[in-house]
Amino acid sequence: MTHPPVLDGPNAECGDSLICTIDECINGACVNTDINTIHCTSDGDCPGDYTCGDEVPGFCYCDSGPVLELIPDPGTLPVEGCFSAGETFDVRVEMGIADVPIVGVQFFLEYDASTLTFLSIDPGGLVNPFSPFTMEFNEMVDPGLGTINYMVGVDFGSSTMGLTTVAVITFQTFSECDAFLRYRPAGPNNVPNRFTDVDGNEVLPNLVDMMPIRINGSPPTLGTCPADITVPPAPGVLTAVVTWANPSATDSCDGAAVPVTCDPSSGSTFNPGTAMVTCTATNSCGIQDTCTFDVHVEPQVVTVDVELGSVAPGPFNRCITFDVWDCDGPPAAQHATVAQTLTFTNGLSFGVDVMIPGGVWECITARDELHTLRSTAPDFSTIDGIYYTATFVGNPATGGHRLVGGNLNDDEYIDILDFGILSSQHMTLANPDTPCGTPPLDANINGDNQVNLLDLVIFVGNSLQASELDCCGAGSTAAASGPIEAISIRDLRRMGLGHLVAADINQDGILDMDDALALLNGAVPSDHDGVRGDRGKSERRRAPRR
Repeated sequence: MTHPPVLDGPNAECGDSLICTIDECINGACVNTDINTIHCTSDGDCPGDYTCGDEVPGFCYCDSGPVLELIPDPGTLPVEGCFSAGETFDVRVEMGIADVPIVGVQFFLEYDASTLTFLSIDPGGLVNPFSPFTMEFNEMVDPGLGTINYMVGVDFGSSTMGLTTVAVITFQTFSECDAFLRYRPAGPNNVPNRFTDVDGNEVLPNLVDMMPIRINGSPPTLGTCPADITVPPAPGVLTAVVTWANPSATDSCDGAAVPVTCDPSSGSTFNPGTAMVTCTATNSCGIQDTCTFDVHVEPQVVTVDVELGSVAPGPFNRCITFDVWDCDGPPAAQHATVAQTLTFTNGLSFGVDVMIPGGVWECITARDELHTLRSTAPDFSTIDGIYYTATFVGNPATGGHRLVGGNLNDDEYIDILDFGILSSQHMTLANPDTPCGTPPLDANINGDNQVNLLDLVIFVGNSLQASELDCCGAGSTAAASGPIEAISIRDLRRMGLGHLVAADINQDGILDMDDALALLNGAVPSDHDGVRGDRGKSERRRAPRR
């Protein structure tokens, strides 16, 4: 005997309470399809256990008798229908819509006596005040065989046409793993499961068994997590992709088919430092067991001393960009860049640890992209290939390698273009702090609260100085042409630098050091159109291309 599943009913979404319809939500609207209207060529075309052509050839057949369904409590475990051993739960015997008034129900059940202990069965009216089923006529339970024979009726003088509780059966679980409760085909003397209508006629129900419940409140057994993992960053980056084999898990009910997931998962990218990985085994009832291990990405670190010449006492913050180089390495791993905000007091930042990408590095350069030229540390060294040191201090005029201020456009030279930027911001308030992420351009070279003559003095003192070559012996394409000592207003505009024309202090149509000296002597930037005087001087150097 087979029992077709209920496709609708009081607990179904979009349910219309009719047993012979498929009730579903399609595109935000409820659609109720009569099973008897579904075309078919075989039973496989019909939903559930419904058959093809029993009454009308080419159409599915649904018996319109009322449903008698077994509905258990959801259970207390994370997965619905799961229970712990020793837990007590109820199963409701529910009646669906009937075509005629019903006054009585007789049903015959069997249950798994190896996992369930029968406690009681009561008429529906004792637990559901809206149920008319209050009269118990017969109760026969055999705990050894696991059988229940039951007959119940409505109050005298009443009847019902459905959607009500017929009876409630209470069980206690005592042994894992699966348990069942289902209808027997018939009772003693081959009496069928049946309703009785007001005229005493037998109405055969559509029987819906309870889905097997799971008695599995014990956690699975998770194997040992991997040992802690320590790895260096991948070449050229600060992160590492780390893989491992997830531990296995077993369960008393699920056997070895217990899924294990790790968070983060194997193959994830890990940042520098230590991250905990949690691996979780989850059995079919949602009970879990976990273990953890650590992934440590041990970054390479360079401890730096950095000096800025001729700046305010501070303290103030500056973003310093470091480039590390491996000139003999493969092209993809020869160079990497990191930036870090350093705090300067009296122009110095000592003993700062900077994480650098993985690699075999032989040289390092540093620059403040908003304010200085590039410098190379002559003493870049390491003991173990992980921890490095580098020093950017001392006056370059006497062999030092501090960062030389005045390069405001991050090219190779301190030249007249940098003066144009400084002039455009002359006598404006400034924030001494330029942490990483500060947008260009910023002419506050000395790190006080204003762009003024102090910044101009630094520019003039360092004018025409060049960045040191990068670690592999090359500079930018500007190295071949040298610094721009003078440029016409017309060429400034051609380069898209028309906002610098006010730096032509003497209004001769040329931006050059005469304008810087005029600003030092008290002149102020003008707003002239930059055309007059274009014939007075010629451009000495064209602007570099970066």
